[in-house]
Amino acid sequence: MMFKVNMMTLLCLLHVLPVFSHSQPKEDDLGDESYGVLISGGFGFDDNIDIHRSTAELYLPSSNISCSLPQMPDGRIYHTIESSGLLCGGLDTENTCLKWIPDTGSWELLTLAFGRWDDVSWTPGTDNGTYLIGGKDWAGMVNGMTTELMKPDGTQEPGFPLLDNINEACAIPTDDTVILTGGHNTHNLVSVYNVEGWQRDLPPLNTGRWNHACSSYWADERRILIVMGGWGTDRLGVILDDIETFDINLGRWATSRSTLPRLMTGLRAANIDGRVLIFGGSNGGNHYYDDILEYNPEDESILHNGNMLQRRGFHAVSVVQAQDYVQWCQ
Repeated sequence: MMFKVNMMTLLCLLHVLPVFSHSQPKEDDLGDESYGVLISGGFGFDDNIDIHRSTAELYLPSSNISCSLPQMPDGRIYHTIESSGLLCGGLDTENTCLKWIPDTGSWELLTLAFGRWDDVSWTPGTDNGTYLIGGKDWAGMVNGMTTELMKPDGTQEPGFPLLDNINEACAIPTDDTVILTGGHNTHNLVSVYNVEGWQRDLPPLNTGRWNHACSSYWADERRILIVMGGWGTDRLGVILDDIETFDINLGRWATSRSTLPRLMTGLRAANIDGRVLIFGGSNGGNHYYDDILEYNPEDESILHNGNMLQRRGFHAVSVVQAQDYVQWCQ
């Protein structure tokens, strides 16, 4: 069971932890309650009532507790989020970003040079900034083959070119590359990019998918890639519940013995302390889920860890430094 806690409880839990700088947390550095998962926006309505797009919450996996954060100034769906607290794009918000300001517990509004939604993002390092990759805008698919670099000071410049029209894909960051999986136009394609552009393609997914979840984890000093759920591209209108993993030693994608608890699209995943956590999702209609699931690589099982404060689908999640948020918990 997941517990809701107030700000004082969270502060007490974190009081004994060391103070961390505002550097970009890396997946391999995560190991205690200093880090949490920031969850933002998304659809969350049943019966056509939606009150969740402008909400955000912080989830602390080690203690399985959660709290609400100050409301965002606008609703966000189909957007991106990074561990710096930068939220960008989204349907009806494609021309702006929001940046979390820890000192004031507020969201700063930034303007994008080119609108994007259904894109992905990647932050290779604190000095580089964040790349916004592919996506759509209301003028068409013109941004699907471009990237844009949002620098730490808020200035922007063109990023690296894309070989394919990328939208509704899922991005897996590594130390110096980003791996783009699937997508509405790219189906079962898996491509590796760095700041210079395309590097290579990995073997294709067994099942093409888009609006799915993805992440990675370590096993015997090898990074294993994982994708799950989403809309299937092999048959139009089919939602998936399968899970695929990629081990470089095998050289191919393997379909897991286990499946998600239901057919889901619009779900999101994050790795924290080596754990692959899965948040929310949709049945493809107007029903959304608040589950927090975990993939156990040892027996390829799916565990139910708890529930988010809100039902969410087509939202965004990222690992963040908890101390930047807990004093503003509501």
